[in-house]
Amino acid sequence: MNRRKIYTVLLALIIIAGCQKSFAEDKNIKPVKQFKASVSDYKADFINKDWWNKYNDPMLLSYIIKAAGESHDLKIASIRVKEAKALVDQYYGKEFPTISYNTNISRQKTSDTTSMGSLKLHKYSQSSFVFPLVASYELDLWMKNREATEYAAKELQAVKCDEKTAYIIQTSSIAAAYFNLIKFDGLIETQKRLITIKENILAMVKTKQEWGMAAQPEVNNAEKNLIDAK
Repeated sequence: MNRRKIYTVLLALIIIAGCQKSFAEDKNIKPVKQFKASVSDYKADFINKDWWNKYNDPMLLSYIIKAAGESHDLKIASIRVKEAKALVDQYYGKEFPTISYNTNISRQKTSDTTSMGSLKLHKYSQSSFVFPLVASYELDLWMKNREATEYAAKELQAVKCDEKTAYIIQTSSIAAAYFNLIKFDGLIETQKRLITIKENILAMVKTKQEWGMAAQPEVNNAEKNLIDAK
């Protein structure tokens, strides 16, 4: 009778496992291992070194890499990815059987002088080993554990997108600030050359005035242009 019950339970487990596999195939459920990835594998793609190397400016790339390695916001984003990945592994582990055990070893020994009243006990020793093994498995009849794993995997993808967004935003901000710095440096050098030109013009207008070839308003206008340029 007991053997028949065991066969019945095993048959039920096989049928349930087959139904669960068929249901998973109908829903096109992706294996969780596809969602697993090391953070360091794709972080370099966020910076896109090849793109910034096209500008032939090593200073620009060095600033971007340095900021990526020292930014606290990016470190927090990477830690959140690791946290979400660990959560996926946690839910994924609930889909498998769990085994627990707790060992205990004891040894008892008495000498030949031990006695209980008039009864003298003989010398003996005794060792005991306890190794309980408990296995448990939750039948996921309604795909609760599987859907929880899928949800955690989608959350992991979302957190990865947030991390990538953080890298793109910071890299773009650094590049924009660097380009603006170069632009302003160029504008300052251009303005310095323009001031030099205005000074030469003022000197020539004053020379013309000395020779009676320019009036005072023309000199005043040249002086005004120089002041505006400065």
